[in-house]
Amino acid sequence: MSINQNIRDIKNIKRRISRLQKSKVGAETRAANCDVEAAKIKINSSDSSSRIKSKQRKMNKLQNDASDYRKKSAKYSKDIAKENKKLFETTNKLEDERQKESRKQEKALKDFQNLYESRVKDMEENMIAEDNLNNDVSNDEFDFFISHAYEDKKSFVDEFVRELRELDLKVWYDDSNIPWGVSLREEIDKGLRNSKYGIVILSPSYIEEGKYWTKKELSGLFQKESIDKGKIVPVWYNLNKSDVYNYSPMISDMKALTSANFTPSEMAKEFKKIIDMTN
Repeated sequence: MSINQNIRDIKNIKRRISRLQKSKVGAETRAANCDVEAAKIKINSSDSSSRIKSKQRKMNKLQNDASDYRKKSAKYSKDIAKENKKLFETTNKLEDERQKESRKQEKALKDFQNLYESRVKDMEENMIAEDNLNNDVSNDEFDFFISHAYEDKKSFVDEFVRELRELDLKVWYDDSNIPWGVSLREEIDKGLRNSKYGIVILSPSYIEEGKYWTKKELSGLFQKESIDKGKIVPVWYNLNKSDVYNYSPMISDMKALTSANFTPSEMAKEFKKIIDMTN
């Protein structure tokens, strides 16, 4: 049973207990009222025989009613005890589920860290091999490498890149830095190696399952991050903290700009400050 289902069950049990407790108090109050009314009935020596019988019938009815109300109260007490037992059991189940979920998240984070370290090692070996084989690598240096999803170009990335370039920042962007007829992988590798920082524009499209190039670019940027901390600069586009954490707990802890709080122009100015401080 899921954590949310256990939480819903606990709320329902507590509501039932509350209703039963109110019913129990009501039954006890009615029983007490019957006792009071019965006590008020006095049989006087001057009362006629019929009058005495009438008072006794009324007294008996009140006493019987009081007895019935007390039986109801006792039944409510049993029902409350049963519900309290269910509450205890369900609360324990909830705690067990939370502990399982916590262990699951810890394992997922550990697996991710192991995968990250493995990818970094692979990238180091691949980059060393490519450096030895490719002596014609461009010496051009870029301020920022833009890692993004193709689906976000028109809605966000194109405008963001224009704003960066208007501030005289050198930006590696695949729309303008990959010549026709060359290897896409090789050009992206060159862009990664020759950029000071990597801006990762995280979006629903970026983190979508099956995205090959975004994952490759992010692996390359993690390689830079392992060598020189602070080289990955995330931008959250139409994502929240929970979305980013579920995709990458490590990235979710990095300082990031979000489209909910900054326009593309404002973001560009913030990135200009980073370059100005490092120059």
